[in-house]
Amino acid sequence: MDERQIFLRDVLTVLFKRKFLIAFFVIVVVAVVFAGNLIWPSTYEAAAEIRVMRGREATSVVPTVVRTGGGATVFQMGQEDVKSEMQLFYSNDVLRTVVQQANLAGQSIGSTNPLTVLLPASRSDAERAAMDDLAKAIDVEPIPDTHNLRITVQMPTAEGAKRVLEVLLAAYEQKHIDVFKSEETAGFFRDQIEQVEASLAEAQAALREFVEQHRLVSIGVEKELLIEQYTDSKRLLVQLEESSPVIEGAATDATLIETLSRSTDNIVVTELQLKLLELVLRRNNIQQSQGPNHPQTIAVNNEIAIATERLNEAVATTRIVTQVRVNDIESRIREINELSAQLDNLERAVRVSAESVEYYQQQLQEAVANDAMSERRISNIVVTSSPDLPDEPVSPNRILNLLIALLAGVIGGVALAFFLEYLDHGLKNPEDIEHYLGIAPLASFFHSPKAQLNPNEAQRLATLADTVVESSATPVALVTSSVNGEGAHRVAEALANAQAADPSARILYIDFASANGQGLTDVLLANAPLDSVLSASSENIVRLTRGSHADCPSYIWGSERMREMMNELTAKFDRIVIHTAPVLASSDAINAARVCTGIIICIKADATRREVVQRALHSLKEGREKVVGAVLTERRQVIPGAVYKRI
Repeated sequence: MDERQIFLRDVLTVLFKRKFLIAFFVIVVVAVVFAGNLIWPSTYEAAAEIRVMRGREATSVVPTVVRTGGGATVFQMGQEDVKSEMQLFYSNDVLRTVVQQANLAGQSIGSTNPLTVLLPASRSDAERAAMDDLAKAIDVEPIPDTHNLRITVQMPTAEGAKRVLEVLLAAYEQKHIDVFKSEETAGFFRDQIEQVEASLAEAQAALREFVEQHRLVSIGVEKELLIEQYTDSKRLLVQLEESSPVIEGAATDATLIETLSRSTDNIVVTELQLKLLELVLRRNNIQQSQGPNHPQTIAVNNEIAIATERLNEAVATTRIVTQVRVNDIESRIREINELSAQLDNLERAVRVSAESVEYYQQQLQEAVANDAMSERRISNIVVTSSPDLPDEPVSPNRILNLLIALLAGVIGGVALAFFLEYLDHGLKNPEDIEHYLGIAPLASFFHSPKAQLNPNEAQRLATLADTVVESSATPVALVTSSVNGEGAHRVAEALANAQAADPSARILYIDFASANGQGLTDVLLANAPLDSVLSASSENIVRLTRGSHADCPSYIWGSERMREMMNELTAKFDRIVIHTAPVLASSDAINAARVCTGIIICIKADATRREVVQRALHSLKEGREKVVGAVLTERRQVIPGAVYKRI
């Protein structure tokens, strides 16, 4: 079955109902934490800050160079270098040195394995355990946006924390010097310089020999001159191609004049062209004035033929000479290119060897300086914040622990309260009755120290009972419960008294759970007169008990005698209220359901599980449809009245 909707009133009911449980849980948690604070050993933390600048000893990695305003060069470390420095603190050599110098072997540094107390340990085992505990007690972290490292050490005593941190810094500095100590680095660089200088001398000799052998002065200048000559020659060939030999009669005078007017870079060809052009122009003038057959015209034509032949021969000769020159220039350019490539290789070899010599000389200087720094125990580590004696322990933080315990206790107590409420299947309010049982909640009576039911709520129950118990005859209401102790007897009496508030109404209250004197069973089984067993308890309420017979057979309830008696009772009374033993404790309620017109089941709040009530309702079988509602008894008002009115 789905859980019903939770309202604020339900939440407050749980909190107020289990307030003592929540308070007890909070007190227990706070008390446990308080006791833990008293017995938990204190831990003191000593802290220091160092700045590690890249120095000359770091010759294998290119440093990050930062120039300050004063012109000084500062070599700062990258992230990889910072992480490498951090790992040095956790190296076995540093830890072993600290353990030995601070005499930590066998002492309690941090969490101790209980087996070490019972089992004897060798010196090496104790030292190894102390190194492991020390590694856990050390914390090294980079400070954001800086090149500083913050180192902390936690120990049981303030003096011990400061002492161990001082020893740790000294051991780390020595390890840092040892790691970057050059040792044979200077000799190595000297050997490399000798080898590279020999290679440089060989490369320079090869370069000089190559230059002398090929008589190279300036390859670049020569190549530029050759390219210029090559360009001029190629241009001349193009000009000669355009000024091709002129065949007499093969072109018009206009074409001939245009061709001869083009100049070339060759002086001989140009002069011959100009002379031929002069003859052509003179012939044209004579021909226009004297005619084509004039002797002067014929003489000029002969001169033109001779000049044309000489021009053709000059052009042919110049073309051959120029082409040969072009071929020679191309060959020389190719040769120069090959020589230039060889020269570049030789010069590159010389340059590389010279740079190598310069690099190894610089490294040698740094190695020599590093050796001097190592001998004098000079490092690039600067302690920017020295270890101080801790004033207060870092753990346990008693105030913080108590606040956390208080918060955890409240949260845990509330969670426990709601968890227990979830496990509690008792019916607590009218909404639970309607949701889980599917029947109407008719009334709810709160717990009273005097065991008296609220008359106003009883009157409300009577009104609702009259509304839902519809019958053309006298209404017969059966009041029962699932199990004992749910207050069905008091509810039945309260219902009868509420109905008797009408002076004109005659009420019959049958208490079938009471066996005082003669009663209903005597009428049914012993044929006693009905009037003799009726007893008036007030002006308009008549009571009828169970009678002297403990057992009432089931067949009696369906007998003709029962019908006659019920007809007689309904004729005498306006309303009948029957109270029987619980459904799950006796069959009386199931049998009485045959003669009633409506069943009211009583449920003790926060006590009877809903599964029990459901089983009781299922036991009624044919009387199940006559169940008109339920009444909650023994409810407790856990929410203060001032709060309850506002929700």
